[in-house]
Amino acid sequence: MRLRVTALALTWAVCCLSGPLAAQPPAPAPGGGADATKTPQALFKLARDQIREGRFDVAAETLKAFLAANPSDSVYLDLAKNEPTVFLKLRNVPVWSDEAKSQAEAIGAVNSIIAKSEEANKKLYQDPARITKFVNNLGATFEERIYAEQQLKLSGDAIVPIMVDTLRTSSDVNLRAGILGSLSKLEVNQLPGFLAASDGLATDLKLGIFRALVGREDLLNLLSSPDTDFTPHLWYYSAAKTEDLRTLRDYSAGVLDRLSAGASGKKQASTELVAIAKTVSAKTARFRSGDRVKLWSWNAEKLNVNAVDVSKTQASDYFAIRNLRWALERNPEDLAAQELFLALTVERAVEKSQFADLAQSDPALFPILAAAPPDLLVGMLDRALREQRTALVLGLTQILAARSEKSAAEAADGKPSVFMRALDYPDTRVQLAAAIGMIKAPIPATHGKNAKIIDILRRAASVDTAPSGGKELGRALVVDPSDIRANKLVASLKQLGYNVERFVSGRELTRRISLAADSDLIFIDRHVVNPELKDLVPQLLADSNVARRPILIVGSADKTRQLSFELLVTRLAFLIAVTETSSTDVPPPYAYDPRRPVRDLALEKDTIVQLRDKRLAELYGLRFERLRRLIVAASLPQSKTLQALLDSRLPQLTYIALATEYPITLESAPATYKQMVGKTQVILTNPQLAASAERLPTETITRLVEELESSLDAPRKQRLDELMSRVNFESLGLPADSYKDPVVEALLGKFARTVGGVSVIPESFTAVALGEDILNAVTDPAQLPQLPADRKRSAKLAMEYLRKLALGEIPGYDVRPAETALRQALRDDELADLAVDAVAKIPTSETQQDLLSLGLGGGKPVPLRSKALDRTIQHIQSFGKLIPANQLEALSQAMTAEPSLELKAKLAVVNQLLVGKSSDLGKLIQKYPASLPQLPAINPQVAPEPAEKKVDKN
Repeated sequence: MRLRVTALALTWAVCCLSGPLAAQPPAPAPGGGADATKTPQALFKLARDQIREGRFDVAAETLKAFLAANPSDSVYLDLAKNEPTVFLKLRNVPVWSDEAKSQAEAIGAVNSIIAKSEEANKKLYQDPARITKFVNNLGATFEERIYAEQQLKLSGDAIVPIMVDTLRTSSDVNLRAGILGSLSKLEVNQLPGFLAASDGLATDLKLGIFRALVGREDLLNLLSSPDTDFTPHLWYYSAAKTEDLRTLRDYSAGVLDRLSAGASGKKQASTELVAIAKTVSAKTARFRSGDRVKLWSWNAEKLNVNAVDVSKTQASDYFAIRNLRWALERNPEDLAAQELFLALTVERAVEKSQFADLAQSDPALFPILAAAPPDLLVGMLDRALREQRTALVLGLTQILAARSEKSAAEAADGKPSVFMRALDYPDTRVQLAAAIGMIKAPIPATHGKNAKIIDILRRAASVDTAPSGGKELGRALVVDPSDIRANKLVASLKQLGYNVERFVSGRELTRRISLAADSDLIFIDRHVVNPELKDLVPQLLADSNVARRPILIVGSADKTRQLSFELLVTRLAFLIAVTETSSTDVPPPYAYDPRRPVRDLALEKDTIVQLRDKRLAELYGLRFERLRRLIVAASLPQSKTLQALLDSRLPQLTYIALATEYPITLESAPATYKQMVGKTQVILTNPQLAASAERLPTETITRLVEELESSLDAPRKQRLDELMSRVNFESLGLPADSYKDPVVEALLGKFARTVGGVSVIPESFTAVALGEDILNAVTDPAQLPQLPADRKRSAKLAMEYLRKLALGEIPGYDVRPAETALRQALRDDELADLAVDAVAKIPTSETQQDLLSLGLGGGKPVPLRSKALDRTIQHIQSFGKLIPANQLEALSQAMTAEPSLELKAKLAVVNQLLVGKSSDLGKLIQKYPASLPQLPAINPQVAPEPAEKKVDKN
């Protein structure tokens, strides 16, 4: 825990706030607060004075009063007239109040003041009327034009739309010349908008813009950033064919010739545009504005430019795609432009959708891919596989599979096809897409290929898609022979939000991986056995299902590491804090409130300070006594050195645990603060005290800590980790709460570099540190954990194809190796509807029993149970009776209790097929109820009408 020193903050603030206002004497402030009758200027000056005096809490209230006075824009401009950074310097005050709420309110007030000052500046210099006035003056006298150029520089890029519109609509020759001439003097950040405007302006205006840019002194500097580099425009227009662009074409070619020292005449425009696009798309180009770029473009509807704030990657993609489109305009058959365009758009679309289905993630792109020549796509996939560009591989595999592309599945010249190579690609999503592509392609089935496809479908369908009950970042697999180490790692991963499975040996891990392709992270302790680390890692890397997943090797100690005596005592102190039962209430630090009338400000503040010290002392006494009793119960060997250590360390740790919960500073709790700092100084100035704890037995304290931690509920465990994460161990003279052995890490690092594809992390004891290690290990977007919904879609897709293969809709495949996965899918309502049909085609007793269990299963949807019973009947008819006696009893009970007449009838058929005899028919007929027909009831009170008498005419 880093303790904040208010005196240091005061010195820093005074140094940072030195300026024109700082030299003036402080104005009186009755009661130390802000006078509501003062002007906004006076209030701000008063706040500056209070900051210099170190009364930060009072200054914060004065700044709030300044905001409440609703100062006009002119006030902000006037205050910043002589000192432009006067408002920004308010951020140099690190601590306004020891009370968290007041601190947050003060920071909010400072941010509001800075935002309003910037808005005032924006309103002044970016006022459209003001800009329009100076733009029009560009066509006036020489003096007015020079002054207008100076003022327009101050307005930033807000001038661009107004100047572009004026340039497009004005017929004043002098004004248009003045606008174009000003481009050679404006700031660099104002130019991208004009360059974007050249896409929509008339030819003479395009030419004027390019002439102005070529005439700038910083011409070469412009060419270094994609948003101001106009050489793509020059290449594009240099290859124009129409006569109306002749002047622009000749000028562009001439400028390129000068820039390239006469070499441009030998180059093709489309080739150069592709080369520029390749540089930009590779993310090697540097934008002048850094990671965020203001991207300008021409709006054909509004006939003007507009801008959006984008990331560097988004801007790079925009310029690359624009250049590629221009290249294809000049040469539609340029294969390099086509390939780079498709590669860039497919890769970005897949990454943006987090590796989902490309047809759904980018509907506009899919028709383009559908129209692409097959040899182009297959060639791109071939190169992407070699370069291991996972996003591009996945997108291309999906489109080729959707097209049932024969050339992607059929081997040629003795080499495996791209789909066959993709079956072994180290990403399960790519494997599934390739398997579907192989199934759909119109080629003969082969045994070796079929087995691989079935195995991929089996693994994809075997994914556990059941929700974990909370947030889930992914599925982590942990292998460690030590229960203590493994349990700590598992607990931290679960706290981060991972669904975790732990294994004792490497063999168990590999067996689990072979069952389903759903692991997102793999943690291997360096002490793993059966097989050992040096054999297990290469084996995993050879498995295409995990080779691209993040594999982290934990560099743990040779022996199961026990926390040092001092760290165990530290955890005890914090366990006491999170299990505190005292009702002692510690008030927050004093915060000045101008709404409450206070006769004596100093007295009120002193009263709260004394109360805080008193309450903290009470809590300290209770917690220290509990900690001391626990240490005494540990029966440590007695010695003067140890007693000296305990006399200093136990009070220090008790104070530190208090300080992580309550603000303890020299101003808010001076007595407590002095005691805490004093105990720490004793430890830091006597290294021999810490050394005396190195050989102390820790078994008793370890068991005590483990028992206390195991009794904590989830909120208190989280609270314990949260408080412990605030401790700065080094500043307190404590050993770090982690394991790092330079020799071990060096050896593991050498091993990791040799095998490749793995990362080495230290043995972590906090979820925070572990989370940072995981982020550092994930270097590729394809390695990010798969979302549960995406995993569910993949499982459903795999099950759909397993069903088709099992039913013979696609002949030539044997789904029996996927029996376990198919039977497992019967437990999932969404997958079971597909799995039932496939399971019914596998002639084993287990499949018949599972079908009947699903039909009997309570709580399952009636349509699903009905379908399962139908398939059970078919299975029995096809493969005979394979149901054990115990399930027959359950069947008999279900027939009696089933309320659904539809299911009851099907259960009767199943029962008769399994246990029926030839003599059953007669017995059942005898039991059939022979009920008399029901005649309509006659009301005796109403006599029936007599029938009409028929007359015989004969």
